[in-house]
Amino acid sequence: MRFFFECLAVVVILLAAAVLVVVVAVLAVLALVEAWLKWWKR
Repeated sequence: MRFFFECLAVVVILLAAAVLVVVVAVLAVLALVEAWLKWWKR
């Protein structure tokens, strides 16, 4: 049973890390798009 909980903890940590990476990537893309639009509209 302990092994199962350790696996569960690892999975939860990996999911949290994946979500964090996705959020950071989306924010970076949005920032790039905003900067590009500002530059393009000049």
